This record gives sequence, structure tokens and C-alpha cells, in this order.
Amino acid sequence: PKLTPTFSDIKIAIVGSGPQEESYKRKVEQFGLENNVYFTGALKQEEVFGYIQKSAIAYSDDWSEIGFPTKIFEYMAARRAIVAKRTKAVEELLGDDNSILYSSRSELKEAFMKLMKNANLRKALGENARQGVIGNSWRNRAEELIRIYEHYSDQEE
Repeated sequence: PKLTPTFSDIKIAIVGSGPQEESYKRKVEQFGLENNVYFTGALKQEEVFGYIQKSAIAYSDDWSEIGFPTKIFEYMAARRAIVAKRTKAVEELLGDDNSILYSSRSELKEAFMKLMKNANLRKALGENARQGVIGNSWRNRAEELIRIYEHYSDQEE
């Protein structure tokens, strides 16, 4: 609701379905955002990427303090400007050069305002994010885990 006075034509897609969907729908109605927010419901994975491709800014509010959501890799691969909550896990891959990280609601609002006003910044962050995802495949992660395991296995003998 704090963005619509400045950006009345903003469109927000809530992609997918989950336990928070009903809460989001109530908030959309409470704040009168029915013309700005729409819900896709459950989608096939290949459909989700289409929505990511259409977006100017990619964001997820579903965070763990220790985990890293796979969707961030999808955002990076799609060259999207990313807004993400600052956690230790997120900071392992995202930083000031490829995303905007936030710690509070006011920082979250500032991040969206900044990105919505600056197409060049969105493009630069998206390009940097794409470079950051190269080499971060499941295969590379598994090989690194095997190297770590072998290193410590050899020390025990």
C-alpha cells in the first residue's frame, strides 16, 4: 500500500500457492489492492519461469535464517533485480553488486522504491546476478560437498 500512491500502475503477481496465500488475499482486500495484485495459484514449474521472465523485480518473503531458497537461483538465471532479506545464507551468494538486501520493513520499501525508479539499476543488478549464478549448479555444489567430505575422511585415518 505504501508504493501505490507513487506507482499506481504497479502489478504484483503472487506466484504459486501455499499456506500464506489466504493471508495475502486478506491483506490485498484490506488495503484495496485488488487492481494491483493478482494470484496465479499453483503452477507447473515451467510456467513459474515465465512469470519470472515478465517481472522487473523478483522478491520472496519466504525465508529461513539458515536455508537458501532455490527460487533465488531462478531469479539470478533470469537476470532479474532481486530484493531479498539479509540472512547469513543469502549473503553467501547475494550482495550489493547483484541484489538489494534488507533487514527491516522500511529498508524493504526503500529497496522497491529505488528499483522501481531506476531501470538501469535493475538491469545492472540482473546482469551481475546472472554472472553470480554461473558455476552454482547442483553438480558443482555436490562436487564441493564430496571434496569436503573426502578431506575430512582422509584426516580421520
